[in-house]
Amino acid sequence: MIKTLLLSFAALALAGSNISPAPASGVAPGAFENAAHAEHAPLHTPNPVFNNFGSGHSYWCCSGGNVAGDTTSSPEMEAAAFTPAVSQTVHHISVALGLISGDTIADVFLYADSSGLPGNEIAFGVVFSGLPNFTYSNSAIVTVAIPATLLAASTQYWVVVGTDSGNMVSEWNYSPHYMNPPGPTAYCLGGINCTTWAAYSSNPANQAFALKVY
Repeated sequence: MIKTLLLSFAALALAGSNISPAPASGVAPGAFENAAHAEHAPLHTPNPVFNNFGSGHSYWCCSGGNVAGDTTSSPEMEAAAFTPAVSQTVHHISVALGLISGDTIADVFLYADSSGLPGNEIAFGVVFSGLPNFTYSNSAIVTVAIPATLLAASTQYWVVVGTDSGNMVSEWNYSPHYMNPPGPTAYCLGGINCTTWAAYSSNPANQAFALKVY
């Protein structure tokens, strides 16, 4: 569930594992057939279809939502909705995601909407290694490339973050509270194959996850 992260031994113990790189061979064959790998794409791009980062790509430094793998004590995926103002083909998604412990395989998905919750998967990208550590300095931003996808104006979509790494624990930080009204957010209490989504019952302005779609 959404929670304020205080860097504590309790949080680091959640996964019960030291940080180590995850080899691509640890991923199930065929798992990424429709995915594009993570890349260091420039964040300063024109005309994003959605962007709730603050000035200089800042985000709410100190809290967010838990993204954790199957073998942790609290496996979870997180989702944030957005609605493009114009129809546009997108190629990248950036999220404020920082590693707390475990291996670094993070999956960033684009989902269609289904009655106000994440529905069918449209596209996704993968971070196989190099996920930045969670910090309070607005430095934990990752960008993935996705297959070119046309998004329709005035249609709600979802960015979903999960992990194929069973022991990974990470934090998806919130957008700055003054940069948005917040969009709907949702969670799924399970690992990467979780399908039972639930909407967060309350959503103060600083509880929209930081993301950019372009």
